Amino acid sequence: DGVPDAQSDNSRIVRLSYLEGTVEFQRPGEDWQPAMMNLPIEAGFRVRTGDGRAEIELESGMVVRLAQNSLVEFSQLALTNGGRITQVNLPAGTAMFSTLLSRGDTFSVTTPNLEVDVPQGGRFRVDVANGNSWVTVLKGDLVVDSGTGATKLDAGHMLSTNGSDQVNVEPSPVPDDFDTWTLDRDRELYAGDQAENPYLGAYAPQNAASAADL
Repeated sequence: DGVPDAQSDNSRIVRLSYLEGTVEFQRPGEDWQPAMMNLPIEAGFRVRTGDGRAEIELESGMVVRLAQNSLVEFSQLALTNGGRITQVNLPAGTAMFSTLLSRGDTFSVTTPNLEVDVPQGGRFRVDVANGNSWVTVLKGDLVVDSGTGATKLDAGHMLSTNGSDQVNVEPSPVPDDFDTWTLDRDRELYAGDQAENPYLGAYAPQNAASAADL
């Protein structure tokens, strides 16, 4: 007793900002359903792709993008003392994360054998397949914990592990089609931001997740 219920007052809602092909979502305790544009996503929701791709836009330009045959769970979307707490679980597949953090924000991604913490923001890709996990940093610095110790990983490098004591760090691989798609989506969002500025100006809330679409 005496502990406030933060879930109702301090939970956050983000949105499915783009999809193509087969994309489904699942509310806690419910069946999978076809996803639609601008679907509100809350803590505990899961999103999966079949032959498709998905983009989930958070506040202040933070974005999660899923490649084909991927599953992501938004384990925590909370506000604590003004800071945004974001925890994402990627059990399988490939996701690209673009993060922009303010003071008090925390952002972490877990796979079956890794936890990725983002100290200040950055752009990174996580792949999970056949019991292996890979983390590739495109911008910024990360801290990757494989359970046997933490490794600082900076831009231009990829860490891989199969869940054993063996952790490998090597130069990032050559970009593939999914990398190119995420960059194209970034350009589209940036163009949308530039287009809405003259119209919304100071009236647009800085954390509005959907301003680029207006």
